[in-house]
Amino acid sequence: AILEGLTMEDFEEIASNARSLRLLSTESGWNVIQSQEYAAQSRDFQRSTELIAEAAEDKDIHRAALGYVALTVRCVECHSYMRKHRIELMKLDIE
Repeated sequence: AILEGLTMEDFEEIASNARSLRLLSTESGWNVIQSQEYAAQSRDFQRSTELIAEAAEDKDIHRAALGYVALTVRCVECHSYMRKHRIELMKLDIE
């Protein structure tokens, strides 16, 4: 929905969906692993959503688009981390 907002220059949609993602990232189901790296990844994700929302409020489509790219990179990096360390992380949860 953020991408749709960006393509239509619908700043309200961009900001609203960025804030929704930020809220989602604070829910208990989001924190599936208790590690410093995962916590850092989550903080980076949250900062990216804040950057997008702030840019949308400022009606700065270019900054919002760059924030969206940063958000996408955060998602890819975190999911890559999760795949690479899945076995190690599962052991930590058991202990």
